[in-house]
Amino acid sequence: MKKLVYIVPLFLVLFAGSCKKSTVVVVDLGYDYFPVEIGKYVVYDVDSIFIDEPVGITDTFNYQIKEVIAGEYIDSQGDLAQRIERFTRSADSLPWVIKDVWASNRLAQSGQRVEENVRIIRMVFPVKDDVLWDANALNTKQDRPFTYAEYGVPKTVNGISFSNTATVVTTLEPNFIDTIIDTEIRAKDVGVVYKKLIETNTQTDGTTGFKMTMRVVDHGAE
Repeated sequence: MKKLVYIVPLFLVLFAGSCKKSTVVVVDLGYDYFPVEIGKYVVYDVDSIFIDEPVGITDTFNYQIKEVIAGEYIDSQGDLAQRIERFTRSADSLPWVIKDVWASNRLAQSGQRVEENVRIIRMVFPVKDDVLWDANALNTKQDRPFTYAEYGVPKTVNGISFSNTATVVTTLEPNFIDTIIDTEIRAKDVGVVYKKLIETNTQTDGTTGFKMTMRVVDHGAE
């Protein structure tokens, strides 16, 4: 009987040790700021100004753009890509007209878009502090460094509230000749909800360039 008394406590200790709960740590890499689900769409109000002071032209345009993740395919790099169909209209009472087709890739370390046949690195993962990347590293355009100004914060854009957003900004400093401001606010499960892009060049005879602002007015899934 003594042998049984000593064996049973040892068994219980081993069993209890094997039943310790393991802790699973889930790391949020920020992928949800760059959605890829088929059918998701965002509608924007767009204000744009084209400036050419040397020839006396300043044109202002107001219209809407709708971006839809319309399908997916394997691209020339062998990666899964999404087809982004972009529609435009000059007023919300008019029908949508197809404007162009872009593409996107959400890879393990970056979120990329092919815009007007130019591949741009819009995000890098994980989303965190002190990250710096060149959005034009995959094309032939001039370097454009970006970073995260903030993330994981609620914002209201155009009267629509979002519980979790990340703000992507260029770190280029304006100078006496060139001004480049490129800012995107991305909401989780939505994508871009606000964009401000200014590219101007001040010459001796005037300013040239453009300014554009996009604000979300609707989003969802078809």
